[in-house]
Amino acid sequence: MSDLHYLLILLTLAAWFYAVVTIRNDASRLHYRDRPLFWRAVTPLLAALAGVIMLLGLALLLEGQAALLWAALPVGALGAAAAWWVDLDPQRVVRRSR
Repeated sequence: MSDLHYLLILLTLAAWFYAVVTIRNDASRLHYRDRPLFWRAVTPLLAALAGVIMLLGLALLLEGQAALLWAALPVGALGAAAAWWVDLDPQRVVRRSR
């Protein structure tokens, strides 16, 4: 693997880590009654973030598949952008899920 591949992995993991920590902090900002609704509303985002980890794992296992790294980076970036949007107003996500 080249330095570019390691950079792609680092950027993808940074976006993934930001998204996971942001969503977890958003859930803690909500009232305890609203947390189940929040987690149900962000389930598709969590599934996309799990897909990012699966793509990275496959790329590392197959070692020659740099295309998987190029696919994981935009998915991770979109996941981080969606987490940022949720972080602006977590109550909005709860209101829309009712």
